[in-house]
Amino acid sequence: MGKSIRNYLILLGLVVVVMAFMVFSNDKEVDWRMTYNARSKQPYGLYIFGEELKHFFTKEVSKVSYTPYEYLIKNQKKDTYNYIFTEEDIDEVSLEKILSEVKQGSQALFLNTSYHVNDTLGIAADEAYYVEDQEVQLVTSSYNERVDLTLKGRHSFDRIDYFTILDKNRDKALGYIYYSDEGKIRKKINFVEVPFGRGKFFIHLGPPIVFTNYYLKEEPKVRKYASTILSYLPKDNKTIWFDSSLGSTSSSEFLSFVMSQPALMTAWRLMLLGFLFYLIFKGKRQQRIIPVIEKPKNTTIEFAQSVSSLYYQEGDASDLVQKKITYFLDNVRGKYYLDTQEINEAFAQRLHNKSGRDKQLVDKIVACISQFESTHQANESTLTDLDKWIGEFWNYNN
Repeated sequence: MGKSIRNYLILLGLVVVVMAFMVFSNDKEVDWRMTYNARSKQPYGLYIFGEELKHFFTKEVSKVSYTPYEYLIKNQKKDTYNYIFTEEDIDEVSLEKILSEVKQGSQALFLNTSYHVNDTLGIAADEAYYVEDQEVQLVTSSYNERVDLTLKGRHSFDRIDYFTILDKNRDKALGYIYYSDEGKIRKKINFVEVPFGRGKFFIHLGPPIVFTNYYLKEEPKVRKYASTILSYLPKDNKTIWFDSSLGSTSSSEFLSFVMSQPALMTAWRLMLLGFLFYLIFKGKRQQRIIPVIEKPKNTTIEFAQSVSSLYYQEGDASDLVQKKITYFLDNVRGKYYLDTQEINEAFAQRLHNKSGRDKQLVDKIVACISQFESTHQANESTLTDLDKWIGEFWNYNN
């Protein structure tokens, strides 16, 4: 037997062993990763939440794996609906659709932190890590008991999210989170109601930990807490749950289903057998093709010429400064989860604390951005300085 065919057979054997391991070990191993997967039956999945939704509302509950924009474009809605979101963020075009729906009387419940939603509604949030003794509490009279979220042992949940900016004349606090920080018990708002047009937004910050399989199954108080949150949505509305993982199927789930169906199992074995025969008959000695490797071309000069030519043609330093500022602030929001609506000394301090960058460097960048936002004018010197400082910021200590 040639070396080539032997290698193929070894590879095939490894694939079969791995597949068998995934299938037969799937039900034995407990996956404690915080995936919040809508189809997962592991402790931190949302399978039970999806099943409970069917019984909680009196009308139809739809589970949608694609974006709200894609769904609402295909399905024009005349009635009011309940929209539930469990993923961390929502794209801007989908958010525009949801805003329009809520404005006309629908209700939207966000069970995770969404910075796009917060920015649009004029509210802000922050998070804290490695905290202890977490408890949550709703302000409704039907259930306002403080509920302990601390898991004993190594699978503890040590992150919290809370609101920092709300409109006191518009927004209504519906729930609080308590946690221990430096020996003191802190109390922060984590659940709010935001009126919008004829409808409302309900935003419960943080990952949807209280809606996971473990808590809904093992903790009656948390289950009551979760059902009380859902009760803010009208029960007689049709409900749509958006989560991209509703459409995904893991390889282990796929193989388990194949193994459970005799016809599919037979087809699977025939496919593997056919693949084996293919390897045997293709295992002839073939002439190896020697590739021709061309010497890499140095296009640095051409690139520099193209960029300089573009700048020469446009000659607008202000436009380039605006683009650099927009890109920089977008990266800051994505990496450090900071609110960039107000660029001031407080923002500079938060950015310094979050990033660990030199305070003088951060102050230079913030001052430059503030100056440009007030004048909307910039020259080549401003562009050069800002480009240099931003480069130093992202390449700090690299």
